[in-house]
Amino acid sequence: MFKSHRLSSHSNPFTEPQQLDILARSTGLIRRASKHFSAAAFLLGLLKTTAGGAPQLRCIASRIGDLLHRSLSKQALAGRFSECSSAFLLGVISRLIVSGKQAPTEKILSRFNRVIIEDSSQFAFHKSMAGEFPGQGNQLGDTAGCKIDFAFDLVGHSPVSTSLWPSTTQDKELGKDLLELLHAGDLLLRDMG
Repeated sequence: MFKSHRLSSHSNPFTEPQQLDILARSTGLIRRASKHFSAAAFLLGLLKTTAGGAPQLRCIASRIGDLLHRSLSKQALAGRFSECSSAFLLGVISRLIVSGKQAPTEKILSRFNRVIIEDSSQFAFHKSMAGEFPGQGNQLGDTAGCKIDFAFDLVGHSPVSTSLWPSTTQDKELGKDLLELLHAGDLLLRDMG
């Protein structure tokens, strides 16, 4: 199943679903084998729904259920999102970055102590959460959402910072906090926000 979705190649560290399962067990995402949940289906379901512009729990659960040929409720999936799922996804990102490094890239990266990439993603919530996570608002009333800001060191293969912000916070404001974490010899790459 995992290979059929074109996520595997000779440069991919996850050419077998067992490798994802090992990572999922080491991070606590999976504690015991189940026909109703797999690391590969979790990752593919999350990627496909996010890429398709529908990262709601209902859609992710439906996609995972389709991949496993079983039903999965959004409530059951919500229970999977925790520090364990974050650690699993960070592990996937780390392994993919490490596997994607090639000799010329290593030579360029070796000129810096750290090469930090930073970006933020915005997620919309139901408008009932506008008190805790205010959104920009629109002609239809209150909106709600948050931004997750993430910075990753390509040389050290580790996260530098993660933070949660109201969706009303501009990206240029988020980046100010990261400046305090920079050292001499670091290269910081950010989007145009």
